[in-house]
Amino acid sequence: MQAADHDTAPNGRKLTGSMLDNTGVSIERMPGLAFILEQFAANIPAALAPLLGEGASGAITETRPANVFEIVAKNKGRPAALLRCEELDAQLLIILDSTAADFVIASVFASGEPMSAMAPGPPPERARTNIENRLLSEFAQSIGRALEAGFAPSAQAGFTFAGLRTLMDVNILGRRDMPAVAAGLRITTSAGACSCIVLLPQPLLQSLRQELSIEPSTAAPAADPRWTRQMEFGITKARLPVTAIMEELEMTLADVAEFRVGHVVALRGGGRGRVRLECSGRGVFWGRLGQGEGRYSIEVDDPIESEDAGIDALFSL
Repeated sequence: MQAADHDTAPNGRKLTGSMLDNTGVSIERMPGLAFILEQFAANIPAALAPLLGEGASGAITETRPANVFEIVAKNKGRPAALLRCEELDAQLLIILDSTAADFVIASVFASGEPMSAMAPGPPPERARTNIENRLLSEFAQSIGRALEAGFAPSAQAGFTFAGLRTLMDVNILGRRDMPAVAAGLRITTSAGACSCIVLLPQPLLQSLRQELSIEPSTAAPAADPRWTRQMEFGITKARLPVTAIMEELEMTLADVAEFRVGHVVALRGGGRGRVRLECSGRGVFWGRLGQGEGRYSIEVDDPIESEDAGIDALFSL
């Protein structure tokens, strides 16, 4: 009875091979999904660093149409994380490798001895310990954060961890024959590699159909000469305070308190009679104090050599 239940649809009809292949999901119509998954894999190192340390990497191994029944039937007994997206009222599954707990422990404690390749196989006979479940939960949540970061440039989709399960129920995401996209993810550390499956069901994809139908442009944006001219004009017209300093002196408060009208302050002559022009606290030019048309004036002489880098940065804006 149990076997028959796995091979029949909810209406009692037997699921033939053609029914399983006809998933109703066309990846070709979702060019944006490939971009999201690339960003997802690229965010794996940063997302896993707090748990596994530096050096983790992620790669998408395959993306194919599937359905929930097919994936659950092939991966029964494996640990799986259920993630929920409140904004889209949808959920997804991250199905972990049967030896994911060993992989996480080896990566966390960095034993230095690489594990053997984690090929698909039967789940461990022994039950997982509480510590292993906690580590797998943290592992799955980190993957979920990387997936959320992958969606971020294209869509608003935040994922909440809804718990770690042992995969058994074919109705875990709704209808057992629900169309979905299965994305294979391979995570590698110095301890070895672990394979995961990210199962994106049709309700989630359908909610994002508009975003997923857009193919992200890889071409560099063309220069806008009008915007450039406006920016240059705006910068050149920006008002900046300019300060002219003949010499800086250090005095005590008592010295300043004794100043009176007609008091003469002796200069040390360190500036050799030159005036230092400053802009926003940065020395720009040396100048000479003069007089013209009844006003004091400053004749600009030379740039301040020790701060040429600052001058270049200032006038290259």
